[in-house]
Amino acid sequence: MGKITAGSRESKLAVVQTEMVTDYIRQNYPQYEVNILTMKTTGDRILDRKLDDIGGKGLFVKELDIALREKRTDFSVHSLKDLPMEVPDDLPVIGYSVREDPRDALILPKGTSGTKITGPIGCSGSRRALQLKKLYPQVEIRNIRGNVQTRLRKLDEGEYGAIVLAAAGLKRLGLEDRISRIFSPDEMIPAAGQGILCIQGRRGENYDYLDGFLDRDAAECAAAERAFTAYLNGGCSSPVAAYAEIDGENLFVRGLYYEEETHRTVVGSITGPRKKAAAVGRQLAAQLRCAGVRKEYASCAVRTPRGECEAKDASYSITGVTKEHGSCAVCIPNDGHEAKRDPDTPVCAGTRISGGGHEAKDASCPTSRTEIRDTVFYREGRVWLVGAGPGDFGLFTQKGESVLAEAEVVVYDSLVGQEVLSRMPAGAEKIDAGKRAGNHHKSQWQTNEILAEEALKGKRVVRLKGGDPFLFGRGGEELELLTKYGIPYEVVPGVTSAISVPAYNGIPVTHRDFASSVHIITGHRRAGVGYDINFRALAEAGGTYVFLMGLAALGDLMRGLLDGGISPDMPAAVLQQGATSHQRKVFATVATIEAEAAKAHLEAPAVIVVGEVCALAQDFSWYEHLPLFGEKIVVTRPRRRSAALTEELKKLGAEVVSAPVIRTVPVTDQGKLEDMEKAFREIGKYTMLVFTSPYGVERFTELCREKRMDLRTLAGKRLAAIGRATAEALERRGMFVDIIPEQYESAELGKAIRRACRPGEYILIPRSAGGSEALVDEILREDGVQAAGGVPGQSGAQDEAVCETGIRVHDLPIYDTVCDAGTADFLRGEMESGDVTVVTFTSASTVRAFTAMLPDYDYRNITAVCIGKQTEAAAASCGMKTMTAKNATVEDMVHCILSYHKKNFSD
Repeated sequence: MGKITAGSRESKLAVVQTEMVTDYIRQNYPQYEVNILTMKTTGDRILDRKLDDIGGKGLFVKELDIALREKRTDFSVHSLKDLPMEVPDDLPVIGYSVREDPRDALILPKGTSGTKITGPIGCSGSRRALQLKKLYPQVEIRNIRGNVQTRLRKLDEGEYGAIVLAAAGLKRLGLEDRISRIFSPDEMIPAAGQGILCIQGRRGENYDYLDGFLDRDAAECAAAERAFTAYLNGGCSSPVAAYAEIDGENLFVRGLYYEEETHRTVVGSITGPRKKAAAVGRQLAAQLRCAGVRKEYASCAVRTPRGECEAKDASYSITGVTKEHGSCAVCIPNDGHEAKRDPDTPVCAGTRISGGGHEAKDASCPTSRTEIRDTVFYREGRVWLVGAGPGDFGLFTQKGESVLAEAEVVVYDSLVGQEVLSRMPAGAEKIDAGKRAGNHHKSQWQTNEILAEEALKGKRVVRLKGGDPFLFGRGGEELELLTKYGIPYEVVPGVTSAISVPAYNGIPVTHRDFASSVHIITGHRRAGVGYDINFRALAEAGGTYVFLMGLAALGDLMRGLLDGGISPDMPAAVLQQGATSHQRKVFATVATIEAEAAKAHLEAPAVIVVGEVCALAQDFSWYEHLPLFGEKIVVTRPRRRSAALTEELKKLGAEVVSAPVIRTVPVTDQGKLEDMEKAFREIGKYTMLVFTSPYGVERFTELCREKRMDLRTLAGKRLAAIGRATAEALERRGMFVDIIPEQYESAELGKAIRRACRPGEYILIPRSAGGSEALVDEILREDGVQAAGGVPGQSGAQDEAVCETGIRVHDLPIYDTVCDAGTADFLRGEMESGDVTVVTFTSASTVRAFTAMLPDYDYRNITAVCIGKQTEAAAASCGMKTMTAKNATVEDMVHCILSYHKKNFSD
């Protein structure tokens, strides 16, 4: 016959709970001899102090763990709420029992009639105390220790007016008749695991005999509750509470979090799939720690662990108090607000809203707190570690770009190229982690926590790092915390500066005749710690040595190489801001490179290269010889419509920053919408259509599709376009232009149309609401022009004019152009950097939007390359130095910039 020994604390409740397990084994496996070994734990011995003051976690399990390791017992039985969050690897949890009543119970002295509380309420742990203060704001809450029988004796002897105990323990002991009232989970959220028994065993042992005792529902509730508590660093006596309920294939989890720093309590809930129980619990914990309270319930905010103030999150509903009762789940206790009612009657944690902020009260309105159960289902977050490359956007991978485009949160480093940063989605939260030498906006541990915290909210998080995330990018450290919390992640490798920056400076890091190996070494070291680089081994290995993040220690690195045996005459180079329009380089030897770099005032970021291959740069240099090297050009047109210009400028060596200052939006004015509807309904009456931009063509054809109109509708109508790009947009849609001016400007188009007009011509101009007046003025340049159908430009009026020859013009707004405010901060940063050499403007509206974003900027420092006389006039009126392309084409604009570059460099 086999022998099984169960470990238990010696209290009556602990023994009863352990007997539940041993009785099951006896009944189902009679071949085993089953015994219980009881012992007094540290928590049982120290009864004169609060659990919080003596450590809280682990007080009731230490002796049981020792017995397990010494094989005096085969398993231990615990109340799950007493089990520490960190369980030893060698003593895993085997499983959980069916859950008994998880709620807390109020017990009054024996013989008490009614519900009046005549003395202090005794409870153990700050979780109960915190919630009791809100339920009974005028009753003293006092600590109580001891087993169930001891606490009941103290109550009946008059030491307390009432006590609070777990209902599960009372029911298991047959003391249910002592319960005066049960607190619902809405009133008092239980401790994580309350009502569940936990069985802990030894790793590698066979516990098949317990299979029928264990419960899947309890296991999943426990996983959610303990994940919630562990994330917030809580324990059985800490002011953290969690309670999960199974609902089909989902879990509904309530949670409570008390923030020690601000003395705020946050209550919330979430619903998610039970198969991801731990992730659901962690997600609620992350959300509560950020105190995201829905705007309609007071929009109150709590300072997060990373020192930022965040309010709500659209993906979740943090439950709290109904609007009628103050509308906020975040409460500041002990602030002097007094309740005017019987101290024995529970009250809700009400809220007073004032001055755009909030203050929550311990004592408040007389009605009970009500939970708002409109929570959104759990959403799994994910983190992508994305390498952004060395600076040139062309070296950013396609996968990296596509992942970034879908990001909801972007945590980026200072070394990420500006063009890459400009591709961050406008609606994404952008967090600058710094990471430039000596200037870290966030410490590494803060960055790690941000990634985990945002992902646990269910967001798509992109960690954008210069170069490659795993090459001295500390990407591995960031994955450690994600792995700990079970957060899914992906790694998108990037082009490392260790290879690309030397390449942009004409240095191949390997060459058949000079170097068959390359060694990439970090030049960064921890403060007060010497290098752990084996310089002698490096010298003996030979090849090319590339040091990253080493400019500040350039002298130490070179001396290390010299001491290791490298020749003083070995070629060396320092490459600053490689793969950008402002890259600089200094070539020397290992012995002289420190002095030469200092003389040139080189600054980080810089890559240091040592090896024979450095001598090849004189012959292999290529980037600096491109026609527009040295130019940093800001393109202000919407990105989709400036792609051709951007690509052509990049091919010529310019660094291009896409900063769209305008965006197109549908017309929303009711009068204009009615005018548009009528124009499309009566499209047959027009004899000519005039288009002034490729987007105008695109929008017009979109509207035709929406209205189920095809090319047959436009049969017989002549077409005019302002320029070649607009004509090509029509041709791509099967329409060919009849009229195009020699110069691609509004006034010139108007003249060309007037010359081609026939008597009685009826012209429709579907274009932007802010289109140039010069177009219509030139078409109707006749004596006696008069307005018909209203005043052009006035809301609700049909913009139509007619001249004596019978030519009529209908100027129809089909879209509007507005300032793209999301670009403002990025644009300001670029302009204030001092690196920008040229700004391109394709319309007067781009000039207006640009100046609106930078109202206090000194425009005299800007060289503006413009399309059209009106654009040039708008730029010049602000004081900008202007150059104007002959025509509105990419070729002419590039030619204009090339002319400026040649003149600038020749001067």
